[in-house]
Amino acid sequence: MQLSIIPPDSTVVVDGRALQIDLAPFAPLFDGINAVQWKDTSGHEEFTNSMPNVVITDIDKYLPVVDVWTAEAARIDKAAESEATFDPEFDMGGTIKQILTL
Repeated sequence: MQLSIIPPDSTVVVDGRALQIDLAPFAPLFDGINAVQWKDTSGHEEFTNSMPNVVITDIDKYLPVVDVWTAEAARIDKAAESEATFDPEFDMGGTIKQILTL
């Protein structure tokens, strides 16, 4: 898995798909962190000050953020699927023009 978390922008990117996620519930986790970068088995934390990046070999503490991202991605995908299958004639008994001219 490739993961980027950018708290100042409320952006989480998982395997190339970026979503805006409310990171407020995770604020203590990101105190002083500008970004978290992860690819497969290692990564690093980037800080808001001039402190050098810290290498990480475990992302367990960030997995709850991935869970929120996964839920939001599923919600968006379901909404898009619903829009794609909407048939106004079936769902409304006709097109808007037909319904208004009855």
